Amino acid sequence: MTQSRLHRRLILAARELLHAYDVALLHVRDLTGTQTFRARLERVLSRGRAFDVESDNAEISFVHAPGSWTDAALRTGERALVLLKKINGVIYERYGKGHLLVEIFDSESFVILPISAQKLSEVCGLSAYAYPGDATRSILPLRQAVELILTQTSAARKSRRFA
Repeated sequence: MTQSRLHRRLILAARELLHAYDVALLHVRDLTGTQTFRARLERVLSRGRAFDVESDNAEISFVHAPGSWTDAALRTGERALVLLKKINGVIYERYGKGHLLVEIFDSESFVILPISAQKLSEVCGLSAYAYPGDATRSILPLRQAVELILTQTSAARKSRRFA
């Protein structure tokens, strides 16, 4: 498969996710039930699936996805970009790869991606940095990740394919 074809497939997969889920940057406060977290929303990047109105800086409760062998569950104190959807009035995190952790390096926030910086550059043309001490992951500045999410969310919601 060529790089441009793989890039197109990745973009379509991302748009499918962004059409079905809202994306929020949040800080996990505490575990309030077996699988329920309370979190403070720092910023809601898309609305319509979990959030209908302005929700920035609000406290929410959501059912988090359990960890699996490929994806660790969120923990109290972590910041993350999370895919959320409301079903019957309850907000749920997407099961399996439903969040990307956000960490601070040199006083700037970065999103941790489960792909090497080299592969990300080759396939998507994104300029990311290698994650310190782990060549299989990369970090992307939060502002760049947010811009990419907003662009792709807009494209996904306008696309007839996902209507």
